[in-house]
Amino acid sequence: MKHPDQEGRITRADPPCDFILSMSIKHISITFVGELRMIQAVVKMVIPSDKQEEGLNILRSVAQRSRAETGCISCSVYQETENDHAIIYEEVWRGEDELQHHLGREEYQKVLLVMEMSCKPPEIRFNTIKSIEGVEVIERARTAHKQAKTLKRAS
Repeated sequence: MKHPDQEGRITRADPPCDFILSMSIKHISITFVGELRMIQAVVKMVIPSDKQEEGLNILRSVAQRSRAETGCISCSVYQETENDHAIIYEEVWRGEDELQHHLGREEYQKVLLVMEMSCKPPEIRFNTIKSIEGVEVIERARTAHKQAKTLKRAS
């Protein structure tokens, strides 16, 4: 269901998704309705050179399958530019239930296997996301900064 507002933005609300997506050419924001919160899971591993290719292949395979799971919003594998041995595995899930189901699956055992390849303890974070904003955050900060500079010059 689409709803244009007074500024010509389109707002979309789908009851099964439990969120409202607002878009204009300059702005994208998501506001969640009710208690639903997205979960971002991030694992950073430092994999030795001789196991790097194997670890990347395993994580890419898991990521591809994870993207097809119900509730998976995104799943990506990154390699740090400043540390060639660091791999970041990131998943974003629609909610806690979907994440818990995913973590319990046999497929996730492969991610744990790659974590065991790490020559340092892996960094593991689960971030709860309750809103997402875009360029408007930058615009607000820059406007506030300009206003502060103008007030400072005036005084």
